[in-house]
Amino acid sequence: MYSFPAAEDRKLQTKFEEMVDKQAAGKRKLTEAQSALTLAGVGREDVDGQRSVKMAKIKELEAEKILLGQELEVLKENDPQVLADLQKELR
Repeated sequence: MYSFPAAEDRKLQTKFEEMVDKQAAGKRKLTEAQSALTLAGVGREDVDGQRSVKMAKIKELEAEKILLGQELEVLKENDPQVLADLQKELR
């Protein structure tokens, strides 16, 4: 199929402009993401070297919380109130 050279040039120009617009949008998005990352880091600086120690302590306490929760579930099985309720249900 034949087309005039100007029509083909116009298609290529339009495609080029679309790609430039996409590139500009990508740059804007990257700049916004970098700004958001910078803002997210505010208050999380490890100025006195204590942040890493505190984060390790948090992880340790979370692990302990999970273990205590599991132990609580085991102990609930022997709870006198639960046992009394079961006996009532069986009667």
